[in-house]
Amino acid sequence: MCEDYRLTRYCDDYHDINERKQKLEALIKRECPHTRIIYNKIRDRGLYYIREFMQIYNFRCAYCGVSNRVLTNVHLFEVDHFICESSFSGSSKGVDSGCISNLVLSCKCCNRDKSNFTWPIEYNKLLHPDAGNLKHLFVRDNGYYIRIAKTYEDDNVILGFYRQLKLGSQKRRL
Repeated sequence: MCEDYRLTRYCDDYHDINERKQKLEALIKRECPHTRIIYNKIRDRGLYYIREFMQIYNFRCAYCGVSNRVLTNVHLFEVDHFICESSFSGSSKGVDSGCISNLVLSCKCCNRDKSNFTWPIEYNKLLHPDAGNLKHLFVRDNGYYIRIAKTYEDDNVILGFYRQLKLGSQKRRL
């Protein structure tokens, strides 16, 4: 089995995600200098930024690992706000929630299941797919189901995240 539950042993690992996202953001700002909400440019399927964003994640859901080889319709992938938009307030709400560091590639199922789920702020680095810690929270069992790693089995926030995204369901098997 691969160390990262989202990947098989034949897959490229997630690497340099944050650096690659910063380069994409710089490109967007250079080509569209008046853009304030990066999310609006990346999610626009009429622009090539969505493909660049998907490539950063190896065309895989950052949460469950499903790839575009399984979900061949690219419309089954979405740009997810890691921290949901409703968690932000004030006049900069869209800018803050739509910044590139808050955006991850998600399959439609994970994005819809996650919805407006929230957690304590101290869990952000643990749960953010770009931080590289998800691979320690969850594992694949011998039946290829996603399970919570033993270290975190009693953590109610991790359990809530797991249940909210339905990571243990049949459709999340590789």
